[in-house]
Amino acid sequence: MQGGKTIAQVATDRGVAVDKVITAMVDDMKAKVAAALTAGTITQAKAEEELADEPKETTDKVNNVNKGRGGKPTSRSWPPGSSPTPTTTPPSFTIFAPKPPSLLR
Repeated sequence: MQGGKTIAQVATDRGVAVDKVITAMVDDMKAKVAAALTAGTITQAKAEEELADEPKETTDKVNNVNKGRGGKPTSRSWPPGSSPTPTTTPPSFTIFAPKPPSLLR
């Protein structure tokens, strides 16, 4: 984060209520899961599973409990073959992948 501060600390420094930040982040995740559900890339059961602990996971992230990369792994991990990445990319998302070395020759 900014200068080694947690998201909560940065929000507080800027006069933003931490609860508002958490709500916005949870709402964003809900929208992403809903998009994946609508695209048919995850099931209703998977959507419910992903959202069940979202408020706690987001609160932990905002307070830097869940470090993710470079620290402890995040609790959210998509098993192989069940990524929320839609098989057809919605217009608002563009995914770029590098070409395999064999295609660059």
